[in-house]
Amino acid sequence: MKLKNLLPLFLCFLLIPTMVSADMILPLTEIFVFIFPVVISLEFVVLMLYVRLSKMKIKDGKILTAVILANIISTIAGLFFPNGKYYEQNLIFFFSAFFLTLLIEFIVFVYFFRKPKLSILMMAVLANVASYLLLFIILFHSFVPQPYSYSRNIQVVDYFCLANRYAIVMINNIGSGPVNLGAYGVCSGNNPITGTSKTCGDITITRTDGGTMIANLSSTIVPISSSVIFNDTCTTVGAKTCTYRITTSQLIGRNIATVYC
Repeated sequence: MKLKNLLPLFLCFLLIPTMVSADMILPLTEIFVFIFPVVISLEFVVLMLYVRLSKMKIKDGKILTAVILANIISTIAGLFFPNGKYYEQNLIFFFSAFFLTLLIEFIVFVYFFRKPKLSILMMAVLANVASYLLLFIILFHSFVPQPYSYSRNIQVVDYFCLANRYAIVMINNIGSGPVNLGAYGVCSGNNPITGTSKTCGDITITRTDGGTMIANLSSTIVPISSSVIFNDTCTTVGAKTCTYRITTSQLIGRNIATVYC
């Protein structure tokens, strides 16, 4: 392939970062603008070295064209991959995307290179391992649970029903700093928590059983290793099960309290 024939391809290559994301797994964010060319270059170098070592006759221009086209197709497919909220989901999406990208690149390489299928499969595997290893390193925090080193962290330590009517939930501060629950009257005081969900400073309390809250917190701040009491009117007539989901902005996962009244 002549150099002048590669010019439109390189122009397209420079414009791609504004449209799509690399290798199906990388989200459409600013980091993609810098990573996409790196992924393309990495796969190109890996394939070029493999072709040289295996003594196959494939022009560099054709390798570059196949790599860019395969990444465009796999990226478009990747737009339909959701971003997992928890690291287990991200791992599933990551490996699913890897094998789907491998299939896409194999098909593209078969079309471009016209070589034995085993050799083309090896090329696709090498290119994907190289690029996904890079992406795994970049997105490491999304796949591996991080240590609990947050300044604000809570834990539900007890919950029960009082007088067959009130749901009582005791929340303990297990972090390294105080937990702010908002000014007086925001969530503390004469039952200021209403509706199905309320953000109280650093925490959010959501009632998930379908009922609404008429509740309050016993204080406006929770010092380190101290507790706060959440009090909600679970039921006014008859037996009821009330479930609460309590989270903080810096907490991995969530706390669930199910109170039977």
